Amino acid sequence: MDINASTARDLPSTLPDELLAEIFVHLHSCRLTDGEREGLAYLPVPPWAVVSHVSSRWRHISLKCKKLWSFIVDGDRRWTEASVKRSDPLPITMRAEIYPQTPHDSIVALVDLVPPARLASAQLWVNGSCPTDEETEPYTFWLLKLTQTPTPLLTYFEIAVSYGNAGGPSDGSTDIHLCLPWKYLGKHEQSPLRSIVLSECIFMTLFSFNGSTNLTSFKLFRCIYALDDNDDILGHDLILGALSASPNLEELVLSSSISPRGPILGSSFDKHGIKLPCLRILVLSDFLPMALDFLSYISIPSSATTSLTLVWDELEATPEVQFATLQGFNLERFLLNPMPSSHCELHILKSRFDGPSSGTQGVDISLGNGIKPHTAQETSFTIQITQESTTIPPSGPFLDAVLNLFSSRSTPVHTLVIAVPIAYFDCVRIGETWNKIEQVTVEGTAAALAFFDAWHRDAPHLLPNVTTLTISRVDLTGGALFEKLVLAITRRQLTTFSCARLAHVILDTPLVSARTIEVLTRILTIEKPHAVCVRRDTYDADVEALRHGRPRVTV
Repeated sequence: MDINASTARDLPSTLPDELLAEIFVHLHSCRLTDGEREGLAYLPVPPWAVVSHVSSRWRHISLKCKKLWSFIVDGDRRWTEASVKRSDPLPITMRAEIYPQTPHDSIVALVDLVPPARLASAQLWVNGSCPTDEETEPYTFWLLKLTQTPTPLLTYFEIAVSYGNAGGPSDGSTDIHLCLPWKYLGKHEQSPLRSIVLSECIFMTLFSFNGSTNLTSFKLFRCIYALDDNDDILGHDLILGALSASPNLEELVLSSSISPRGPILGSSFDKHGIKLPCLRILVLSDFLPMALDFLSYISIPSSATTSLTLVWDELEATPEVQFATLQGFNLERFLLNPMPSSHCELHILKSRFDGPSSGTQGVDISLGNGIKPHTAQETSFTIQITQESTTIPPSGPFLDAVLNLFSSRSTPVHTLVIAVPIAYFDCVRIGETWNKIEQVTVEGTAAALAFFDAWHRDAPHLLPNVTTLTISRVDLTGGALFEKLVLAITRRQLTTFSCARLAHVILDTPLVSARTIEVLTRILTIEKPHAVCVRRDTYDADVEALRHGRPRVTV
Protein backbone atom coordinates (compact mmCIF):
# COMPACT_ATOMS: atom_id res chain seq x y z
CA MET A 1 0.00 0.00 0.00
CA ASP A 2 1.60 3.27 -1.12
CA ILE A 3 1.30 6.41 0.95
CA ASN A 4 1.29 9.59 -1.12
CA ALA A 5 0.07 13.17 -1.08
CA SER A 6 -3.51 12.18 -1.87
CA THR A 7 -3.54 9.97 1.20
CA ALA A 8 -2.33 12.90 3.27
CA ARG A 9 -5.20 15.06 2.07
CA ASP A 10 -7.67 12.33 3.06
CA LEU A 11 -6.53 12.36 6.68
CA PRO A 12 -8.04 15.27 8.69
CA SER A 13 -5.46 17.73 9.89
CA THR A 14 -7.18 17.81 13.27
CA LEU A 15 -6.17 14.25 14.12
CA PRO A 16 -3.73 14.16 17.03
CA ASP A 17 -0.18 13.12 16.32
CA GLU A 18 -0.48 9.92 18.34
CA LEU A 19 -3.49 8.75 16.31
CA LEU A 20 -1.78 9.56 13.02
CA ALA A 21 1.23 7.56 14.16
CA GLU A 22 -1.02 4.56 14.87
CA ILE A 23 -2.52 4.92 11.38
CA PHE A 24 0.95 5.00 9.85
CA VAL A 25 1.93 1.80 11.64
CA HIS A 26 -1.32 0.14 10.54
CA LEU A 27 -0.84 1.16 6.91
CA HIS A 28 2.66 -0.24 7.04
CA SER A 29 1.39 -3.52 8.50
CA CYS A 30 -1.11 -3.85 5.64
CA ARG A 31 1.82 -4.24 3.25
CA LEU A 32 3.08 -7.30 5.10
CA THR A 33 0.85 -9.82 3.35
CA ASP A 34 1.46 -13.38 2.27
CA GLY A 35 1.03 -12.33 -1.35
CA GLU A 36 3.90 -9.90 -1.09
CA ARG A 37 5.97 -12.51 0.70
CA GLU A 38 5.48 -15.00 -2.14
CA GLY A 39 6.18 -12.40 -4.81
CA LEU A 40 9.26 -11.06 -3.02
CA ALA A 41 7.69 -7.60 -3.30
CA TYR A 42 8.35 -6.69 0.31
CA LEU A 43 10.83 -3.86 0.74
CA PRO A 44 12.61 -3.57 4.10
CA VAL A 45 11.56 0.02 4.74
CA PRO A 46 10.45 1.11 8.24
CA PRO A 47 7.16 3.05 8.55
CA TRP A 48 8.80 6.34 9.51
CA ALA A 49 10.83 6.33 6.27
CA VAL A 50 7.70 5.83 4.16
CA VAL A 51 5.71 8.75 5.58
CA SER A 52 8.43 11.30 6.36
CA HIS A 53 8.53 12.73 2.82
CA VAL A 54 4.76 13.27 2.38
CA SER A 55 4.40 16.55 4.28
CA SER A 56 6.22 18.63 6.87
CA ARG A 57 3.72 17.63 9.56
CA TRP A 58 4.08 13.95 8.74
CA ARG A 59 7.85 14.32 8.83
CA HIS A 60 7.59 15.99 12.23
CA ILE A 61 5.44 13.11 13.51
CA SER A 62 7.77 10.47 12.08
CA LEU A 63 10.76 12.04 13.83
CA LYS A 64 9.00 12.57 17.16
CA CYS A 65 6.81 9.50 17.64
CA LYS A 66 8.64 6.64 19.36
CA LYS A 67 5.98 4.11 18.29
CA LEU A 68 6.92 4.51 14.62
CA TRP A 69 10.58 3.91 15.36
CA SER A 70 9.90 0.79 17.40
CA PHE A 71 9.11 -1.16 14.21
CA ILE A 72 12.48 -2.41 12.94
CA VAL A 73 13.13 -4.22 9.66
CA ASP A 74 16.17 -5.75 8.01
CA GLY A 75 17.11 -2.54 6.23
CA ASP A 76 20.03 -0.14 6.26
CA ARG A 77 22.30 -0.42 9.31
CA ARG A 78 21.91 3.30 9.99
CA TRP A 79 18.13 2.92 10.06
CA THR A 80 18.39 0.10 12.57
CA GLU A 81 20.69 2.07 14.82
CA ALA A 82 18.48 5.17 14.66
CA SER A 83 15.33 3.12 15.31
CA VAL A 84 16.78 1.51 18.42
CA LYS A 85 17.78 4.90 19.85
CA ARG A 86 14.67 6.91 18.94
CA SER A 87 12.24 4.23 20.16
CA ASP A 88 13.95 3.77 23.53
CA PRO A 89 12.58 2.53 25.93
CA LEU A 90 9.56 1.11 24.02
CA PRO A 91 9.36 -2.62 23.19
CA ILE A 92 10.65 -3.45 19.70
CA THR A 93 8.81 -5.23 16.90
CA MET A 94 11.32 -6.81 14.52
CA ARG A 95 10.76 -8.38 11.13
CA ALA A 96 13.40 -9.84 8.81
CA GLU A 97 13.28 -11.63 5.48
CA ILE A 98 16.33 -13.70 4.61
CA TYR A 99 17.06 -14.50 0.96
CA PRO A 100 20.33 -15.55 -0.66
CA GLN A 101 20.70 -11.98 -1.95
CA THR A 102 19.94 -10.30 1.40
CA PRO A 103 22.95 -8.15 2.43
CA HIS A 104 24.70 -9.61 5.45
CA ASP A 105 25.20 -6.14 6.92
CA SER A 106 21.47 -5.61 7.40
CA ILE A 107 21.12 -8.90 9.31
CA VAL A 108 24.29 -8.33 11.31
CA ALA A 109 22.84 -4.99 12.37
CA LEU A 110 19.81 -6.74 13.83
CA VAL A 111 22.07 -9.09 15.76
CA ASP A 112 24.43 -6.41 17.04
CA LEU A 113 22.10 -3.47 17.62
CA VAL A 114 18.66 -4.77 18.67
CA PRO A 115 18.65 -5.46 22.44
CA PRO A 116 16.94 -8.83 23.16
CA ALA A 117 15.70 -7.37 26.44
CA ARG A 118 13.46 -4.95 24.48
CA LEU A 119 12.29 -7.45 21.85
CA ALA A 120 8.49 -7.88 21.98
CA SER A 121 7.81 -9.45 18.57
CA ALA A 122 10.10 -11.30 16.19
CA GLN A 123 9.23 -12.48 12.67
CA LEU A 124 11.83 -14.33 10.64
CA TRP A 125 11.05 -15.40 7.08
CA VAL A 126 13.79 -17.51 5.57
CA ASN A 127 14.32 -18.82 2.06
CA GLY A 128 15.08 -22.53 2.30
CA SER A 129 18.01 -22.25 -0.10
CA CYS A 130 19.96 -20.00 2.28
CA PRO A 131 22.99 -21.53 4.01
CA THR A 132 22.62 -21.97 7.75
CA ASP A 133 26.13 -22.23 9.15
CA GLU A 134 25.91 -20.64 12.58
CA GLU A 135 29.48 -19.33 12.39
CA THR A 136 29.06 -17.49 9.08
CA GLU A 137 25.32 -16.84 8.74
CA PRO A 138 24.11 -13.94 10.93
CA TYR A 139 20.47 -14.97 11.22
CA THR A 140 21.44 -18.42 12.52
CA PHE A 141 23.76 -16.70 14.98
CA TRP A 142 20.84 -14.47 15.97
CA LEU A 143 18.81 -17.56 16.89
CA LEU A 144 21.71 -18.72 19.01
CA LYS A 145 21.84 -15.33 20.68
CA LEU A 146 18.19 -15.64 21.67
CA THR A 147 18.98 -18.87 23.48
CA GLN A 148 21.63 -17.21 25.61
CA THR A 149 20.04 -13.84 26.38
CA PRO A 150 16.82 -13.21 28.35
CA THR A 151 13.89 -11.81 26.34
CA PRO A 152 11.41 -10.87 29.09
CA LEU A 153 9.12 -8.91 26.73
CA LEU A 154 8.98 -11.35 23.80
CA THR A 155 5.31 -12.25 23.29
CA TYR A 156 5.23 -13.13 19.55
CA PHE A 157 7.68 -15.39 17.74
CA GLU A 158 7.46 -16.60 14.13
CA ILE A 159 9.73 -18.56 11.83
CA ALA A 160 8.47 -19.18 8.30
CA VAL A 161 10.61 -21.04 5.78
CA SER A 162 9.88 -20.69 2.07
CA TYR A 163 11.19 -23.39 -0.27
CA GLY A 164 9.90 -22.18 -3.63
CA ASN A 165 10.52 -24.96 -6.14
CA ALA A 166 12.54 -27.03 -3.69
CA GLY A 167 9.50 -29.11 -2.79
CA GLY A 168 9.17 -28.31 0.90
CA PRO A 169 11.12 -29.23 4.01
CA SER A 170 13.10 -32.43 4.32
CA ASP A 171 15.97 -33.69 6.44
CA GLY A 172 18.47 -32.67 3.77
CA SER A 173 16.96 -29.44 2.47
CA THR A 174 17.76 -27.19 5.41
CA ASP A 175 19.66 -27.09 8.64
CA ILE A 176 17.42 -24.70 10.51
CA HIS A 177 17.55 -26.33 13.92
CA LEU A 178 14.59 -25.21 15.94
CA CYS A 179 16.36 -26.50 19.03
CA LEU A 180 18.25 -23.21 19.06
CA PRO A 181 15.58 -20.70 20.19
CA TRP A 182 13.61 -23.11 22.32
CA LYS A 183 16.36 -23.65 24.87
CA TYR A 184 15.39 -20.28 26.31
CA LEU A 185 11.96 -19.51 24.91
CA GLY A 186 10.26 -22.49 26.47
CA LYS A 187 12.46 -23.45 29.36
CA HIS A 188 10.12 -22.43 32.17
CA GLU A 189 6.39 -22.01 32.73
CA GLN A 190 6.50 -18.24 32.99
CA SER A 191 7.90 -17.68 29.52
CA PRO A 192 6.39 -14.41 28.24
CA LEU A 193 5.48 -15.91 24.86
CA ARG A 194 1.81 -15.52 23.94
CA SER A 195 1.90 -16.48 20.26
CA ILE A 196 4.09 -18.88 18.27
CA VAL A 197 3.94 -19.47 14.49
CA LEU A 198 6.14 -22.06 12.77
CA SER A 199 5.81 -22.67 9.03
CA GLU A 200 7.61 -25.42 7.07
CA CYS A 201 10.16 -25.97 9.81
CA ILE A 202 11.85 -29.14 10.98
CA PHE A 203 11.59 -30.41 14.54
CA MET A 204 15.04 -31.64 15.42
CA THR A 205 16.11 -34.14 18.06
CA LEU A 206 16.90 -31.54 20.70
CA PHE A 207 13.65 -29.67 20.19
CA SER A 208 12.31 -28.80 23.60
CA PHE A 209 9.33 -26.56 24.18
CA ASN A 210 7.71 -26.83 27.58
CA GLY A 211 4.79 -24.56 26.92
CA SER A 212 3.77 -21.56 28.97
CA THR A 213 0.88 -20.43 31.10
CA ASN A 214 0.97 -17.21 29.05
CA LEU A 215 0.72 -18.94 25.67
CA THR A 216 -2.61 -18.23 23.93
CA SER A 217 -1.89 -19.02 20.25
CA PHE A 218 0.12 -21.91 18.78
CA LYS A 219 0.25 -22.46 14.99
CA LEU A 220 2.20 -25.01 12.96
CA PHE A 221 2.05 -25.13 9.16
CA ARG A 222 3.56 -28.02 7.15
CA CYS A 223 6.26 -28.78 9.71
CA ILE A 224 8.00 -32.17 9.72
CA TYR A 225 9.67 -34.31 12.35
CA ALA A 226 13.29 -35.34 11.99
CA LEU A 227 14.87 -38.57 13.24
CA ASP A 228 15.99 -39.10 16.80
CA ASP A 229 19.25 -40.69 17.89
CA ASN A 230 17.86 -44.15 17.09
CA ASP A 231 16.83 -43.11 13.55
CA ASP A 232 13.16 -43.21 14.52
CA ILE A 233 10.79 -40.39 13.61
CA LEU A 234 10.16 -38.13 16.55
CA GLY A 235 6.72 -38.63 18.06
CA HIS A 236 4.19 -35.93 18.88
CA ASP A 237 5.24 -35.99 22.53
CA LEU A 238 6.88 -32.67 21.66
CA ILE A 239 3.59 -30.92 20.96
CA LEU A 240 1.62 -32.75 23.65
CA GLY A 241 4.17 -31.64 26.22
CA ALA A 242 3.77 -28.04 25.12
CA LEU A 243 -0.03 -28.23 25.25
CA SER A 244 -0.08 -29.86 28.68
CA ALA A 245 1.84 -26.87 30.06
CA SER A 246 -0.34 -24.29 28.27
CA PRO A 247 -3.78 -24.44 29.93
CA ASN A 248 -4.69 -20.92 28.79
CA LEU A 249 -4.30 -21.67 25.08
CA GLU A 250 -7.08 -20.06 23.03
CA GLU A 251 -6.08 -20.89 19.44
CA LEU A 252 -4.47 -24.09 18.13
CA VAL A 253 -3.73 -24.61 14.42
CA LEU A 254 -1.99 -27.76 13.19
CA SER A 255 -1.82 -27.96 9.40
CA SER A 256 0.01 -31.05 8.09
CA SER A 257 2.19 -30.90 11.20
CA ILE A 258 1.37 -34.06 13.17
CA SER A 259 4.00 -36.73 13.58
CA PRO A 260 3.16 -40.10 11.98
CA ARG A 261 4.40 -41.59 15.22
CA GLY A 262 2.41 -41.24 18.43
CA PRO A 263 3.86 -40.76 21.89
CA ILE A 264 6.86 -42.91 22.72
CA LEU A 265 6.38 -46.00 24.83
CA GLY A 266 6.28 -45.20 28.50
CA SER A 267 5.15 -41.60 28.05
CA SER A 268 2.92 -40.10 30.71
CA PHE A 269 0.15 -38.93 28.37
CA ASP A 270 -3.29 -40.44 28.98
CA LYS A 271 -6.20 -40.45 26.57
CA HIS A 272 -7.91 -37.05 26.73
CA GLY A 273 -5.73 -36.20 29.71
CA ILE A 274 -4.63 -32.80 28.35
CA LYS A 275 -7.37 -30.26 29.10
CA LEU A 276 -7.53 -27.00 27.15
CA PRO A 277 -10.50 -25.28 28.84
CA CYS A 278 -9.86 -21.85 27.29
CA LEU A 279 -9.58 -22.98 23.67
CA ARG A 280 -11.81 -21.00 21.29
CA ILE A 281 -10.48 -22.14 17.90
CA LEU A 282 -9.11 -25.52 16.80
CA VAL A 283 -8.05 -26.06 13.18
CA LEU A 284 -6.45 -29.37 12.31
CA SER A 285 -5.65 -30.81 8.88
CA ASP A 286 -3.83 -34.11 8.37
CA PHE A 287 -4.22 -37.77 7.49
CA LEU A 288 -7.17 -39.32 9.30
CA PRO A 289 -5.41 -41.85 11.59
CA MET A 290 -2.67 -39.41 12.62
CA ALA A 291 -5.12 -36.57 13.28
CA LEU A 292 -7.56 -38.58 15.38
CA ASP A 293 -4.75 -40.29 17.29
CA PHE A 294 -3.39 -36.88 18.23
CA LEU A 295 -6.83 -35.57 19.21
CA SER A 296 -7.40 -38.59 21.43
CA TYR A 297 -4.96 -37.07 23.94
CA ILE A 298 -6.65 -33.67 24.34
CA SER A 299 -10.03 -32.31 25.42
CA ILE A 300 -11.49 -28.95 24.36
CA PRO A 301 -14.63 -26.95 25.20
CA SER A 302 -17.72 -27.96 23.25
CA SER A 303 -18.20 -24.26 22.46
CA ALA A 304 -14.91 -24.03 20.54
CA THR A 305 -15.09 -23.47 16.79
CA THR A 306 -13.58 -26.72 15.55
CA SER A 307 -12.56 -27.59 11.99
CA LEU A 308 -11.04 -30.99 11.25
CA THR A 309 -9.85 -31.90 7.75
CA LEU A 310 -9.34 -35.67 7.72
CA VAL A 311 -7.57 -36.90 4.60
CA TRP A 312 -8.37 -40.46 3.54
CA ASP A 313 -5.25 -42.03 2.02
CA GLU A 314 -4.85 -45.77 1.50
CA LEU A 315 -1.09 -45.31 1.16
CA GLU A 316 -0.94 -44.14 4.77
CA ALA A 317 -3.28 -46.75 6.25
CA THR A 318 -5.69 -49.45 5.09
CA PRO A 319 -9.40 -48.63 4.85
CA GLU A 320 -10.06 -50.96 7.79
CA VAL A 321 -7.62 -49.05 9.99
CA GLN A 322 -9.10 -45.70 9.01
CA PHE A 323 -12.68 -46.84 9.63
CA ALA A 324 -11.72 -48.31 12.99
CA THR A 325 -9.93 -45.10 13.98
CA LEU A 326 -12.94 -42.99 13.07
CA GLN A 327 -15.42 -45.27 14.79
CA GLY A 328 -13.29 -45.56 17.91
CA PHE A 329 -12.85 -41.82 18.47
CA ASN A 330 -14.56 -40.73 21.70
CA LEU A 331 -16.25 -37.42 20.95
CA GLU A 332 -17.79 -37.21 24.42
CA ARG A 333 -14.39 -37.28 26.11
CA PHE A 334 -12.92 -34.97 23.49
CA LEU A 335 -15.49 -32.25 24.30
CA LEU A 336 -15.45 -30.70 27.76
CA ASN A 337 -18.79 -30.01 29.49
CA PRO A 338 -21.06 -30.25 26.44
CA MET A 339 -23.93 -27.81 26.88
CA PRO A 340 -27.32 -28.83 25.47
CA SER A 341 -28.84 -26.47 22.93
CA SER A 342 -32.44 -26.13 21.83
CA HIS A 343 -31.38 -26.15 18.20
CA CYS A 344 -28.71 -28.04 16.28
CA GLU A 345 -28.02 -28.10 12.53
CA LEU A 346 -26.22 -30.91 10.70
CA HIS A 347 -24.70 -30.08 7.30
CA ILE A 348 -23.44 -32.74 4.86
CA LEU A 349 -21.92 -30.79 1.98
CA LYS A 350 -19.44 -31.16 -0.82
CA SER A 351 -15.86 -30.80 0.30
CA ARG A 352 -14.22 -27.40 -0.10
CA PHE A 353 -10.71 -28.80 0.06
CA ASP A 354 -8.16 -26.36 -1.39
CA GLY A 355 -5.21 -28.72 -1.60
CA PRO A 356 -2.75 -28.86 -4.49
CA SER A 357 -4.32 -31.91 -6.09
CA SER A 358 -7.05 -31.10 -8.59
CA GLY A 359 -8.56 -34.55 -8.02
CA THR A 360 -9.17 -34.00 -4.33
CA GLN A 361 -12.79 -34.46 -3.34
CA GLY A 362 -14.85 -35.48 -0.37
CA VAL A 363 -17.63 -34.58 2.01
CA ASP A 364 -17.77 -31.79 4.56
CA ILE A 365 -19.81 -32.63 7.66
CA SER A 366 -20.51 -29.93 10.21
CA LEU A 367 -22.58 -29.55 13.33
CA GLY A 368 -23.78 -26.10 14.37
CA ASN A 369 -25.42 -25.09 17.64
CA GLY A 370 -28.01 -22.36 17.92
CA ILE A 371 -30.49 -20.84 20.34
CA LYS A 372 -33.64 -21.23 18.32
CA PRO A 373 -34.62 -22.35 14.82
CA HIS A 374 -34.47 -20.10 11.77
CA THR A 375 -31.47 -18.13 13.01
CA ALA A 376 -28.20 -18.07 11.12
CA GLN A 377 -25.58 -19.91 13.14
CA GLU A 378 -21.88 -20.36 12.60
CA THR A 379 -20.64 -23.91 12.37
CA SER A 380 -19.09 -24.97 15.65
CA PHE A 381 -17.87 -28.44 14.70
CA THR A 382 -16.76 -29.49 11.21
CA ILE A 383 -15.27 -32.73 9.91
CA GLN A 384 -14.09 -32.61 6.30
CA ILE A 385 -13.27 -35.99 4.79
CA THR A 386 -11.20 -35.71 1.62
CA GLN A 387 -9.44 -38.07 -0.73
CA GLU A 388 -6.77 -37.15 -3.25
CA SER A 389 -7.84 -39.56 -5.99
CA THR A 390 -10.44 -39.94 -8.71
CA THR A 391 -12.84 -41.94 -6.54
CA ILE A 392 -14.35 -40.94 -3.27
CA PRO A 393 -14.44 -43.42 -0.36
CA PRO A 394 -17.81 -45.09 0.31
CA SER A 395 -20.00 -42.33 1.66
CA GLY A 396 -22.29 -44.62 3.62
CA PRO A 397 -19.77 -46.17 6.03
CA PHE A 398 -17.98 -42.84 6.42
CA LEU A 399 -21.16 -41.00 7.26
CA ASP A 400 -22.18 -43.85 9.51
CA ALA A 401 -19.01 -43.41 11.57
CA VAL A 402 -19.09 -39.60 11.64
CA LEU A 403 -22.79 -39.32 12.39
CA ASN A 404 -22.38 -41.89 15.14
CA LEU A 405 -19.97 -39.44 16.74
CA PHE A 406 -22.46 -36.60 16.48
CA SER A 407 -25.46 -38.67 17.57
CA SER A 408 -23.83 -39.33 20.93
CA ARG A 409 -24.19 -35.66 21.87
CA SER A 410 -27.02 -34.61 24.16
CA THR A 411 -28.36 -31.97 21.76
CA PRO A 412 -30.85 -33.38 19.23
CA VAL A 413 -30.43 -32.42 15.59
CA HIS A 414 -33.25 -30.11 14.50
CA THR A 415 -32.17 -29.36 10.90
CA LEU A 416 -30.45 -31.53 8.29
CA VAL A 417 -28.81 -29.91 5.24
CA ILE A 418 -27.58 -32.37 2.63
CA ALA A 419 -25.78 -31.56 -0.64
CA VAL A 420 -24.07 -34.83 -1.59
CA PRO A 421 -25.60 -37.85 -3.33
CA ILE A 422 -26.26 -40.42 -0.62
CA ALA A 423 -28.03 -43.69 -1.35
CA TYR A 424 -27.17 -45.31 1.98
CA PHE A 425 -29.57 -44.05 4.60
CA ASP A 426 -29.00 -46.40 7.50
CA CYS A 427 -26.49 -43.84 8.75
CA VAL A 428 -29.24 -41.26 9.16
CA ARG A 429 -31.46 -43.62 11.14
CA ILE A 430 -29.12 -44.09 14.07
CA GLY A 431 -30.98 -44.07 17.37
CA GLU A 432 -33.71 -41.68 18.37
CA THR A 433 -31.60 -38.59 17.74
CA TRP A 434 -32.49 -38.50 14.06
CA ASN A 435 -36.19 -38.97 14.75
CA LYS A 436 -36.28 -35.41 16.11
CA ILE A 437 -35.15 -33.75 12.87
CA GLU A 438 -37.90 -31.35 11.77
CA GLN A 439 -36.34 -29.51 8.82
CA VAL A 440 -34.49 -30.96 5.82
CA THR A 441 -32.76 -28.98 3.07
CA VAL A 442 -31.59 -30.74 -0.10
CA GLU A 443 -29.14 -28.85 -2.31
CA GLY A 444 -28.16 -29.80 -5.86
CA THR A 445 -29.82 -31.95 -8.50
CA ALA A 446 -27.63 -35.03 -7.96
CA ALA A 447 -28.18 -34.96 -4.21
CA ALA A 448 -31.93 -34.53 -4.69
CA LEU A 449 -32.14 -37.47 -7.12
CA ALA A 450 -30.40 -39.81 -4.70
CA PHE A 451 -32.31 -38.49 -1.70
CA PHE A 452 -35.79 -38.73 -3.22
CA ASP A 453 -35.09 -42.09 -4.85
CA ALA A 454 -34.02 -43.64 -1.55
CA TRP A 455 -36.79 -41.85 0.32
CA HIS A 456 -39.71 -43.21 -1.70
CA ARG A 457 -38.25 -46.62 -2.55
CA ASP A 458 -35.96 -47.77 0.27
CA ALA A 459 -36.75 -45.73 3.37
CA PRO A 460 -40.26 -44.26 3.51
CA HIS A 461 -40.05 -44.07 7.31
CA LEU A 462 -36.81 -42.08 7.17
CA LEU A 463 -36.86 -38.91 9.29
CA PRO A 464 -40.50 -39.34 10.35
CA ASN A 465 -40.95 -35.98 12.08
CA VAL A 466 -39.81 -33.75 9.23
CA THR A 467 -42.33 -30.93 8.78
CA THR A 468 -40.47 -28.70 6.31
CA LEU A 469 -38.58 -29.74 3.19
CA THR A 470 -36.50 -27.14 1.35
CA ILE A 471 -35.29 -27.90 -2.18
CA SER A 472 -32.46 -25.63 -3.32
CA ARG A 473 -30.45 -25.33 -6.54
CA VAL A 474 -32.36 -28.20 -8.15
CA ASP A 475 -33.78 -28.31 -11.69
CA LEU A 476 -37.38 -29.45 -11.25
CA THR A 477 -38.23 -28.96 -14.92
CA GLY A 478 -36.96 -32.48 -15.67
CA GLY A 479 -39.64 -35.16 -15.45
CA ALA A 480 -37.57 -37.82 -13.68
CA LEU A 481 -36.59 -35.72 -10.70
CA PHE A 482 -40.03 -34.24 -10.21
CA GLU A 483 -41.61 -37.70 -10.44
CA LYS A 484 -39.31 -39.05 -7.73
CA LEU A 485 -40.09 -36.06 -5.53
CA VAL A 486 -43.83 -36.61 -5.92
CA LEU A 487 -43.53 -40.35 -5.26
CA ALA A 488 -41.46 -39.72 -2.14
CA ILE A 489 -43.90 -37.23 -0.64
CA THR A 490 -46.97 -39.27 -1.66
CA ARG A 491 -45.71 -42.43 -0.06
CA ARG A 492 -44.90 -40.62 3.16
CA GLN A 493 -48.33 -39.02 3.32
CA LEU A 494 -50.05 -42.38 2.78
CA THR A 495 -48.13 -44.24 5.49
CA THR A 496 -48.79 -44.22 9.21
CA PHE A 497 -49.70 -41.03 11.05
CA SER A 498 -46.20 -40.70 12.55
CA CYS A 499 -44.79 -40.30 9.05
CA ALA A 500 -47.35 -37.81 7.84
CA ARG A 501 -45.90 -34.67 9.42
CA LEU A 502 -44.59 -33.02 6.24
CA ALA A 503 -46.59 -29.81 5.88
CA HIS A 504 -44.42 -27.41 3.89
CA VAL A 505 -42.21 -27.61 0.83
CA ILE A 506 -40.03 -24.57 0.12
CA LEU A 507 -38.82 -24.36 -3.48
CA ASP A 508 -35.63 -22.38 -3.93
CA THR A 509 -35.13 -23.59 -7.50
CA PRO A 510 -35.17 -21.97 -10.96
CA LEU A 511 -38.37 -21.77 -13.01
CA VAL A 512 -40.93 -23.25 -10.64
CA SER A 513 -43.89 -24.19 -12.82
CA ALA A 514 -47.58 -24.08 -12.01
CA ARG A 515 -47.84 -27.86 -12.35
CA THR A 516 -45.16 -28.36 -9.72
CA ILE A 517 -46.94 -26.12 -7.24
CA GLU A 518 -50.37 -27.59 -7.96
CA VAL A 519 -49.30 -31.21 -7.56
CA LEU A 520 -47.25 -30.65 -4.42
CA THR A 521 -49.99 -28.58 -2.78
CA ARG A 522 -52.58 -31.27 -3.50
CA ILE A 523 -50.36 -34.00 -2.06
CA LEU A 524 -49.51 -32.12 1.10
CA THR A 525 -52.85 -30.75 2.30
CA ILE A 526 -55.66 -29.27 0.23
CA GLU A 527 -56.85 -27.03 3.04
CA LYS A 528 -53.42 -25.40 3.35
CA PRO A 529 -52.97 -23.22 0.25
CA HIS A 530 -49.58 -22.06 1.45
CA ALA A 531 -48.14 -25.55 1.87
CA VAL A 532 -45.79 -24.90 -1.06
CA CYS A 533 -43.61 -21.81 -0.73
CA VAL A 534 -41.57 -20.29 -3.54
CA ARG A 535 -38.58 -18.02 -3.10
CA ARG A 536 -39.20 -14.66 -4.72
CA ASP A 537 -36.13 -14.79 -6.98
CA THR A 538 -37.16 -18.20 -8.40
CA TYR A 539 -40.87 -17.54 -8.82
CA ASP A 540 -42.06 -17.75 -12.45
CA ALA A 541 -44.68 -15.01 -12.41
CA ASP A 542 -45.42 -15.35 -16.14
CA VAL A 543 -47.06 -18.74 -15.83
CA GLU A 544 -50.75 -18.18 -16.50
CA ALA A 545 -51.92 -20.94 -14.17
CA LEU A 546 -50.41 -19.16 -11.20
CA ARG A 547 -53.18 -16.58 -11.34
CA HIS A 548 -55.50 -18.88 -9.44
CA GLY A 549 -54.34 -20.63 -6.32
CA ARG A 550 -51.25 -18.43 -6.30
CA PRO A 551 -48.70 -19.88 -3.86
CA ARG A 552 -47.20 -18.09 -0.97
CA VAL A 553 -44.06 -16.23 -2.02
CA THR A 554 -41.32 -15.83 0.56
CA VAL A 555 -38.13 -13.83 0.55
